[in-house]
This record gives sequence, structure tokens and C-alpha cells, in this order.
Amino acid sequence: FLSAYFFFVQRPRTPPRPMLSRAEVTARYVGCLGRSALAVLAFWMVLAGVGAAFILPFITGLESYYPPPSGTYSAHADALYRESFPEQASKVLNTVVIQRTDGGPLLTPALREFESGFRDVLLERFPVVNQFYGYYTLLAAGCNATAASLVAPDGATALLPIGYPLGEISFGDFTDFIRGELDHHMPFNYNLQLTGMASFYWDAVVVAKRDMEICDAVSLPVAMLVFAWIARSLPFALLPLLTIGISIAVSFGAVMYPLSLVMDMTVTCSSIMMSVCIAMSIDYALFLLTRMREEVHLQLGHGVSIELVDVPGAVAATLQHAGHTVLVSGATLALCFGAIAFFPTADMHSIGLGGFLCVTITLVVALTVVPAMLLRFPGVMLWRIGHPAAPRGRGSSYGAVSAPYAAEAQSFWFRTCRQVIRWRWPILIVFLGCTVPLGFYAFGWSTTLQMELYMPRGAPCIQSYEIMEAQFGEGYVYPFSLLIIPPEGETVLSEAFFTRTRDTLFRLSATVPNTPMDIFQGLVYAEGRNITYGEVQLLQGLSPAACRAVLGCPDLLQSYPSYVNATNTSMVVLIQTHLDVFSDAGHDWMLEFRSAIQAAAPPGDRYYLTGNTVLDNTDSYGEVQRVLPALIGFTAALVLCVVAAAFRSVMVPLRAGVTIAITVVWIYGLADLVYNHNLLTWTHITPFKGGGLTWTPPAISFTVVVGLGLDYDVFLLTRVAELRDAGLSTPDALAVAMAR
Repeated sequence: FLSAYFFFVQRPRTPPRPMLSRAEVTARYVGCLGRSALAVLAFWMVLAGVGAAFILPFITGLESYYPPPSGTYSAHADALYRESFPEQASKVLNTVVIQRTDGGPLLTPALREFESGFRDVLLERFPVVNQFYGYYTLLAAGCNATAASLVAPDGATALLPIGYPLGEISFGDFTDFIRGELDHHMPFNYNLQLTGMASFYWDAVVVAKRDMEICDAVSLPVAMLVFAWIARSLPFALLPLLTIGISIAVSFGAVMYPLSLVMDMTVTCSSIMMSVCIAMSIDYALFLLTRMREEVHLQLGHGVSIELVDVPGAVAATLQHAGHTVLVSGATLALCFGAIAFFPTADMHSIGLGGFLCVTITLVVALTVVPAMLLRFPGVMLWRIGHPAAPRGRGSSYGAVSAPYAAEAQSFWFRTCRQVIRWRWPILIVFLGCTVPLGFYAFGWSTTLQMELYMPRGAPCIQSYEIMEAQFGEGYVYPFSLLIIPPEGETVLSEAFFTRTRDTLFRLSATVPNTPMDIFQGLVYAEGRNITYGEVQLLQGLSPAACRAVLGCPDLLQSYPSYVNATNTSMVVLIQTHLDVFSDAGHDWMLEFRSAIQAAAPPGDRYYLTGNTVLDNTDSYGEVQRVLPALIGFTAALVLCVVAAAFRSVMVPLRAGVTIAITVVWIYGLADLVYNHNLLTWTHITPFKGGGLTWTPPAISFTVVVGLGLDYDVFLLTRVAELRDAGLSTPDALAVAMAR
């Protein structure tokens, strides 16, 4: 104890080293970067070259369906369904929709010939296909009732279901092959279109890729023109193209592609990543290069020639001020995207992770590549950068500013800011007056599960899906599965279980509204009639021919493996409700039925509703809503603490919290008015057509709004603080900061 006392307390202490200032840290960083600029640029170019080779595999390998969060009702029911019926649960279902274009009869010898040839070609190309229920194929097997169910009541539409095991065939290969065969071998006066899981997912990928190409083709040239006009330098205007290319190649190919091999990635993730890379690359490069131009112009204004400009000093001053701003704003935006990754659903997790990594990579690229290019190629980067603009006209009519800022006093933004300051109270009253009514809509918006809102707009599968929906009903297109498991030691083929199950279905039909018995299809009730226990006993071990001789039709035998698993320990009853399963009425029915089966299930039996994306979406939304308040509070507190530390101020984050809250109210309120109340339907602009709002955008948008709100807040306030330190008054500092 004494030794420790004299060692730690009484021994002489060396004075602590003083903390380096921001200017000293920046100077050391610039010196290190200047010595290794070529190595830094070579590193990024090599990494981007490797990543570019994997951009397309990353985009085409994205998914569009994700399981519900673990621990939810749907996750547990889906797991039991996969365990009991592995082949049915993992089957990819697709449907060819068949119609006549001339109004003639649908069922013709030409269609019979096409179906036979198409089946042979399909099985030759994909031998793993284990379901091909064509009308004539089922007739040949004697399954007349099943074949008739594939033709619409008016006889104008027929369906050709095709299924294969999930993972055995890629969605793209299957979709492209089927559509190619339909185009080349379609009977005359027929219209055949593919819809279903494979085409939905593949079209989503294709449309996402197309949207990104349009984004690049439209936004990049416009952004470059704006950047060139602001920077007034061709090399400065071209440098963001380099940072965009590196950010996209590294984010997509070098980072996200390896991650996509071990975790699920959503199609939406790629679209958000592309937008983030383009927007933030231009944003950060613009902020750095415009500040670099100011530093160069400052030296030129003191009589220094362009050849003698102190480039390292200008770069150090740029990073000391603009670099610090970019670092703080990028960190807040990355943290906000990272918060999305903590949502319990796989799609939100991938979006948050992708956004976080994109912002981080874009930030690092901007703070390394831009200064490295300026330090290594100063002659090229400063080519024709020009001299500082001289003040024009009679000067500002809103009050004098010091001579170094006389040019800014002539700008539109300076004059506008002065007017805003002059009329600040009326503007605040009007703005807050509009915020109050929007608040009623911002916190009262509702979401919908309409399938059309999840589908890619303009995709080929949409039309065929709408035909199926109109001709056969949503319940046929998206049926539910009622999984029933008897007590351990009892099989589903026992007479006691058979009787209990049939009685339970009748009880559910009587107690749950909109649940007639004809929506059930299973081993105890099918085709509108009771199946007797004696008929079920006859099915065991019978061949199709024997089944036709005994029961008159092998339809029940054909469907038997779909209703009872191989070990006879689980049974499934198909439910084809007459309601639109994605409508509010269908959603309410699903919740009521799911609750009713728990009360109606006989003691010992377990009942689970599964097999429909509505269930997964409902539970995913419930989990997101459960964690959203805590995540909002944590995100807001974290980023506001970062801002408080960066500005060493308590009032700055408090004021930012108020302005961000107002922004959230405006965005949520306008979103509800546009999409739920059809405010802009009169414009006939497709994105504003209304039709409802899914639950995903509100959950994502909050963190994005917080991140971007603080992002541009930081941009403005850092310049205002700098100008205030230079001696300007607050109004002048605000006006000059807006001008710059």
C-alpha cells in the first residue's frame, strides 16, 4: 500500500501534453496527405476498380421478400409450416395468365397443343419444376374439378400454375425464359403473361436498375451544370464525378456485395444507396471546393500570383473549416441511417446498413480524395480558377458590411436573407400558423397493405396480376394456410382428430364474419362439401386409377400431399377468402380470424394462420411500431449530443431540435394529405396519384429528416460562427453565410 502510495501520489508528475488545436491537427493531416497523395489516390482507384466488377451482381442478387421478425406470431407459424411441409413452404409459385385477344373461345385445340409443347420445353430446361397444373394436363389425369377451377367463371381467362423449389432456379433465369417462350410460341389470337413470385421479384430488380440509370442520366448532368456554375472552374466541376464513381463502386461492389452473400439485402436498399452516394458526394465536394476557391481568392486578393499560391495552406484552411463541417454533418447523417439498422425487420436493417456505409464511405472519400487531388495536381486543379469578383453597383441598401464581404452583399441570397431578417416575426407567425393544422395530419396518418404499392410501377407482371385479381379474386391469388397440429402421439388421420377439425371449421364459420364454409379447401371440407372419414381412409394407398374407380375422381388424391405432411403429424386447410386480403376489410378479417382460432382450437390441438405476406407485413409493422418511439428518442438524443459537442453549445442542439420537429410535422402532414387524402391527384402526376401510404416510408423518413435537417443546419451554423468570430454582427454573419 505504501509503495503504491509513493509511486502514484508522491512521485514527480510530468505536466500533461497540451491538446492539439483543430488548426494543428489539420496541418499535420495535410502534411501527411501531401506526402502520400499518390498512394491514397492509387488505393481508392484500385478498390473502386475491384468494386466496379461486382456492382451488377450485387443489384441483380437483391431480394424483395423477407421473413417476419423473429419472435413474432408469423415467424413462429412460418417455421412450423416449413418444418411440417418443407416442399410446399419453399415452393416458388408462378402463374401464366391466358386470354383471347379476339373474344373467341378460350379452350381450343391450339391451346391444348401449346400447353403440351410448353410443358416439355419447360421440364427440359428446368427439370426441378415440380408443379405444372395446366387445364388439359389435369383433364388427362381425371381431375376435372381442379381443372375447372383454373378457368374464370366467365370463361374469358385461364390460369397455368407453375412451381419449383426455392433456390433451385434464379428468378431472373426463370422469368426471362418463360417470357421468351411465351413470346415465341404463343398461339395466334392469344395473350399469355407471367405473374407470381419470380416475376414480381425480378421485375422489382429490373425496375430498380432502370430507375438508377434514369437517376444517373438525369440528375448527374443537372448537378454537374449547377456545380460548374457555382465553382466556376472546369476541374472543380469534374472532381465530384471522380468522388461519385469511387463512392458508388466501393459502396456497392467492394463493401455491400460481400455483405449480401451472408445477409439479406432489399431492392430498396440499392435505390437509397445510389441517391445517397450521388447527393452526398456532390454535397461534400461542393462545400470543400467552394471553400478552397475562397482561400485561393483570398491569396490572390493580396497580390499573390496564381503560380505562387500556397496550396497546402489553402487546403489546410479548407479542411480546418469546411472539412470540420463536412465531418460533423456526415457523422450525424451516418448515425441517423445507422439507427434504421436497429429496426427488427430484415429489409429495414439492410436499408439502414446500406445508408450508413454509403454516407461513411462518401465522407471518407471526400476528405481524402479531394484534398489529395488538390495537393498532388495543383496546376491542373487551379486551372483558370479566376480572380475574386469585384463589387458591382452601388453596394447593399440594407446596411454596410466590411470590405472583404462587399461582393457577397450584392448577391441574391444576401439580399433575401436580409429581407427574411427584417420580416422575421410575420414569417414565423405564418409558418407556425401552417404548422399547427399540418400537425393534425402528421400524427394521424394511416398506412395500408395494398399490394399495388409494393409492386414496381410499370412492370410487366402488374397487368397479369390485375387480370387474376379481377377474374379470380384476391383470395385466390393470395390464399391463407391454416396449419393444424394434433397433440403428440396422435395423427391427423385419426377419426377423433378428423371430427374435431371439421367441427372447429364450422364453428369458425359461424362466429367470424365473412367466413363461409366454401372458402375452406382441405381434407375435411373441399369443393363445397364435407369429406367423410371413410373417403379419407380410402385415399391411403390408392392409385389414381383406383381412386377414380372408387370415388369417381382423383382430385382429392392429387391434393392429398398438399393437405397432410409425410409423417401424418400436421394438416393444412387452404383458405381463399372472398375479401381483398390487402384491403382494410381483409386486414381486419385476418386479425379477427387469427384471434378466433386461438379460442376455437380444441384442447391439445394447435392452430396457426400462415402462408400469406399480409401476415408477415402486419407483424413486421407491429414490431417497427413497438421500437419506433425508443429509436426516435435515442437517435435524436445521440445526434444532438454530437452537435452539442461539435459546437460546444447547449442552445444550438435545442434550437435544432425545434426546427427538426417542425420539419417532421410538415413532411408527415403533407405526406398524409398527398397519399391518403389525394391532395395532388388533380395534377395527374404518377408519384402524386395517392392511393395510400405503406408503413415503410414513415419509419425510414424520420431518421433521414433528422440527418438531413442537422446536415444543412451544420453547414450554415459553422459558417455563421466563423463569421461571428471574425467580427461580424449576427445579422451580417447570417446574410454573408447564406451568400457563401
